[in-house]
Amino acid sequence: MNLTEILEEPNIFLDFRAETKEEVLKKLASGLMPEKGEAVYDLLNEREQIMSTAVAPGFAIPHCHTELADHFYVGLAVSKEGVEFNSLNKQKINVLVIIIAPKKEINKYLSLLSHTSRIFSHHQIIDDILGATGKAEILEILKRYEELR
Repeated sequence: MNLTEILEEPNIFLDFRAETKEEVLKKLASGLMPEKGEAVYDLLNEREQIMSTAVAPGFAIPHCHTELADHFYVGLAVSKEGVEFNSLNKQKINVLVIIIAPKKEINKYLSLLSHTSRIFSHHQIIDDILGATGKAEILEILKRYEELR
C-alpha cells in the first residue's frame, strides 16, 4: 500500500502550527476524524507514551489502529518553523504523517507504516516538501520518492 494511494489533498495541512506535542496530536486527530477526535487523540497519545514516533530528523509518524476507524485516515502536516514533539534528538519536527487504521487491517497498516518510513528515510524529502508551493506538488514529491524504492 502506497501513501499516495490514500493521502488526499484535503488531508494535507500546510502552515501547520502547534505549541506542544499534545496540541499536535489533538489537531491532527480532530482534523482527520472530527467526530471521534478526542478518542483518537487518546490512542495516539498512548502510543507516544510507549516510544516517540519521531523517527527521522524533522519527521514523525504518529499512528494507531483502532475499531473507531472504518477505513484508513491519513494526513500530512507541514510546519516550516517546526513543532515541538519531544523527539529523541530534541529537534523540532517539520513534516508529520498521521495514520489512523482500522483494527481489522493490521497487515495493511504495518505495510503502510513500513512504506512511509522507507520513503522518509531519504533525508532530502523533508526539504523538498518544505519547498513545495502547494498540496498537489507535495503529492507529486511523495510519488517521486515512492518510485525510488
